[in-house]
Parts: sequence; structure tokens; C-alpha cells
Amino acid sequence: LRRIAIDRPGQPTIEAVRVSDEHWDVTKPDDIIEPSDPVWDRVANATSALMNAGTIEEDPKDLSIYGLSAPRLTLRGETAGGTTFAIDFGMVDPTQANRYAMREGGREVMLVADKAFREFDRPLADFRYPYVFHTPEEGFERIAYVRLKPDEEADPVAPGEPVPVLESTAVVVALDDKGVWQMVEPVAALADQQKVAELARELQFVTARNHVDAPRSLADYGLEPPSARIQVTPKGGGAEQTLYLGWIDDSGEDGGLFAKRADLP
Repeated sequence: LRRIAIDRPGQPTIEAVRVSDEHWDVTKPDDIIEPSDPVWDRVANATSALMNAGTIEEDPKDLSIYGLSAPRLTLRGETAGGTTFAIDFGMVDPTQANRYAMREGGREVMLVADKAFREFDRPLADFRYPYVFHTPEEGFERIAYVRLKPDEEADPVAPGEPVPVLESTAVVVALDDKGVWQMVEPVAALADQQKVAELARELQFVTARNHVDAPRSLADYGLEPPSARIQVTPKGGGAEQTLYLGWIDDSGEDGGLFAKRADLP
């Protein structure tokens, strides 16, 4: 499979293209979305393994009795050789183990395992990379934290230009060659090993949710300017990654903190 697209009623099309044996690129609904490669692999495997568990009716007169007049989901795809296909999925059958399906443009109602359907019937959040940072299993070797605030004495800037900010003294910790966390800035000292290790683990596995892929204004989230900057460097010489922090979201039960990666909008 080279391309997979999923259409669900009232939802934007979700589509990705395979770029290598291990990686996918999301093309819809927005090509800046980072893919969850394991989930796309699951979808591809489920697509390749689709089987007709039993033909129910040839040339049906009424598709609505199968939920196929308004499909619950349409799966589209393209192989590396250029062959395209599309399959509509309707209601689950009385056994609850299978679901009615039909090839788009075909006239044969078949049964397909509902377990396969559930691999496709996912929210967009499931298809995107879940973590904030890209981190090897070994974690980070350097963490830097700086508080930011607007420079009220700076000259006004033109609309669209970044607001001048003042930076606090940076707090930087790094692993030495013995694997011990050391404070590098603002002074050289032995770091609190437990607290820094806990912070490093939290940053390594922190997840993101409720993405706004095309924000109208970063100021709506307290990110223009941001209130703080976190920079992490993965072990093994990986590139430094930067996260900006904005306002606390206290509008709902879940809460959270608005944040933005420097390399993504």
C-alpha cells in the first residue's frame, strides 16, 4: 500500500502516504501533522488482510438496510503499482462480529470483520504522533529552562512581528560523562538527581492533545510572546528541540497548558 485515506461522515478526510518501510507522511487534513507510524502500519496491515467473510446479497435493491446508503466509513487506498480501491462500511451485523461492506462501484454486499473496521474508525488524534518531543529510549542529556516576559520598554513592533521579550536567567542541567546530572547554569553544581531525573522522564513521555493545527493567533493561547521556553537535547547527539509554554487552560475539567513546538505552527 502506498496511500490510505479514511472518510467518516462530518469529519475531514484523514490521509497518509507511505514514504519508506518505516514511515508515513500525513497529507490530509493538514500536511504539517506528524504521523503515528505504528498506527498507520496497523491500518495498512488491516487493509491488506481484509477478507469477504460471506456474500449477503448480489445487486441489492435497498442499501439502507445494511447502512450502506450512507456509509459509516469509506476506506480508500492505492498500491505501489497504482491500483486504487474504495470500500464502504455500513452497519454491524446481528452477530456483532462482522460489518456490512461493499466495494465502491460494486453491487455485492459482503461481510467484513468488525475488528478490522475498528482499526479504521479512529479519531484524528490516534493517527498523529502522540508525544511532544522526539526522544530516543535513552532519554535526554541536557535540559534548559528560561522564563520569558514582554519587554515593555521596547519600541512598538509592526503587526505580525514578534514581540520583544526579556529572558530570565537560564537554568540548565546536563549529564556528565559518568551519567550524573550536573547544573551548568546559572552556577556549576551537582544537581538534585531525583528531581532532575523525574523531570527528564516527564518531558520524555509527555503527550499532546487538542491540537490547533492552524491557529488564528498565537496570542489567543498566551504564546505571543510565550511565558517560558524549554529546550531538550536527546542522548546520542540528537538535535536540540524547543517547546514554548503559554497560558494554563482552565476552561474545562481536563485543564492543561497551551504549548507550541518551535518547528511546528
